[in-house]
Amino acid sequence: MDIKQASKQAKEASIRLAAVSNEIKNKALGEVANALQANKLDILSANKADLEKAEAENLASPY
Repeated sequence: MDIKQASKQAKEASIRLAAVSNEIKNKALGEVANALQANKLDILSANKADLEKAEAENLASPY
């Protein structure tokens, strides 16, 4: 998917999301937060590996 397709999909999703109730949006955000917490160690490990790879390949620092 290129950036134009991603932008179009994001815009379409934002229009649909605007019609969703706050209760449903809050429930979805809570589920996302729970999933992030449940996968915290895996996410941090993958991030560390990405940073190490970027450093080894002399890529620009994200900081």
